[in-house]
Amino acid sequence: MLKHKFNHNINTKIKLLIKNLILSNFTLDNDVLPYLQNIKEEKFDVNEIIKKITDNYKQNNKKIIKKTDLEKILQLLDKKSSLKKDIDIKNLNNKFQIIQDPTKLIKPVPGSRGFNTLFSDRYKKFFNIILKSKLNINPIKIKDINNILKNKKLNIKNYTFHVSGLILEKESYKNSIKITVDDDTGNYAFNIYEDLMIKFNKNCLLDQMIILKIKLQDNNLIVIDLEPIDIPLRTSNYAKNEIYTILLSDIHVGSKYFLEKNFKLFLEWISGNLGDLEIINKIGYIIIAGDIVDGVGIYPDQKEELKIIKIEEQYNYLAELLNKIPNHIKIFIIPGDHDATRSALPQPAIPKQYAKSLYELTNVTMLGNPSLINLNDVNFLIFHGRSLTDIMTEIPGLKFNEPTSHMKILLKNRHLTPSYGLRTPISPELQDYLLINDIPDVFHSGHLHTFGAERYRGTWLINSGCWQSKTVFQENVGIEPKSCIIPYINLKDLKVSFKNFIIDSE
Repeated sequence: MLKHKFNHNINTKIKLLIKNLILSNFTLDNDVLPYLQNIKEEKFDVNEIIKKITDNYKQNNKKIIKKTDLEKILQLLDKKSSLKKDIDIKNLNNKFQIIQDPTKLIKPVPGSRGFNTLFSDRYKKFFNIILKSKLNINPIKIKDINNILKNKKLNIKNYTFHVSGLILEKESYKNSIKITVDDDTGNYAFNIYEDLMIKFNKNCLLDQMIILKIKLQDNNLIVIDLEPIDIPLRTSNYAKNEIYTILLSDIHVGSKYFLEKNFKLFLEWISGNLGDLEIINKIGYIIIAGDIVDGVGIYPDQKEELKIIKIEEQYNYLAELLNKIPNHIKIFIIPGDHDATRSALPQPAIPKQYAKSLYELTNVTMLGNPSLINLNDVNFLIFHGRSLTDIMTEIPGLKFNEPTSHMKILLKNRHLTPSYGLRTPISPELQDYLLINDIPDVFHSGHLHTFGAERYRGTWLINSGCWQSKTVFQENVGIEPKSCIIPYINLKDLKVSFKNFIIDSE
């Protein structure tokens, strides 16, 4: 029997078919592969072929696929597919709204005044969230702590109260953690002991809002509980009709590591050429969470790893690829740290001067990072996710291959980049546009080049992986990317499914 070795000239769809047959423990007769190689244009459904072969052969306990049998199946399915090759979109009801896009709101304030304004706005918004929450917490101001310490009646009764503020400093010791909490009236240092140390280390970041429950005992203030501001347990929003949204990120067009064949296979699929029409017919949206191109001058010696040298040409080629997506599908794009816009967060949309070809696509909407959009009544928070790597320096035990763990920390802290002064630059704005005020139904990010999906308190956390193979940098630091897996979500019931476009190397 033929030993299966992919030929460079084999069509991608045929390659996918062969791969799946081999994974199903079938053996191809000697004349099958030459027969498949000579098929120039396939109008059949790959998934249906695999299903038909699997059903027929396993029923008869066969393991060797013969050319004659395959010819009959292909002829039958080719006739069948010709009856339904057109994508039926008559029942698709797209309706979307841009709730927040920082592009036109960005107005940096220079110097220390800008950061004072930014953090003051952050505190006020967080404090209002606490007051409006259902926790029945009304924190006292830090300036009033001394009055409590002086009140002997309260001291006798082991009085408890809440304090909230931004974590200004933290110092770790063998048996305690000292944290300094800052509000709009001043700051105060508290010591955390025993089990609360573990809780703090797992959940809390510098510059985030924290709620402390304090007990006054023997004229000492004892922290008996602490919490990040967190999101409440809630019921998600749902669309009235069945419509799907695809989530992508980190395409990195222009890089020599860009998995172009895999991405073109995805384009074939979404165009209805690979079957799954019961899904394809219901796709209304695609959201791309940044790093759509590899960029230029992003890191030292990047030029050596580029296939397309000029940034404009990278965007032009991406536009050429996205133009293959059916026009009824609305595409939303935000930038990442590799894109041609400012590095500091929040980022405005990629300027038209670099990505004119994308702006010319009628079904594409360019947004800033982060953005909040509503698709058929379902809210999506889109954030590239640069700060996800910062979290690993503050929270012990986090791993690159568990992206939703990083995302959950941000969601619990109600902020997309809580800590100032780490690798992710933050712009001193009049308002804090990185704060998570409106709780999303879906929180979508990328950046980590790995894949993950998890639901937390009614919100889906989805990191959509990448379309780039392992780079030299990733090889050096031991990062294993998860590429070419697309999550898609049914907005009617928020069920998340996945489609794999991995192709074996030749």
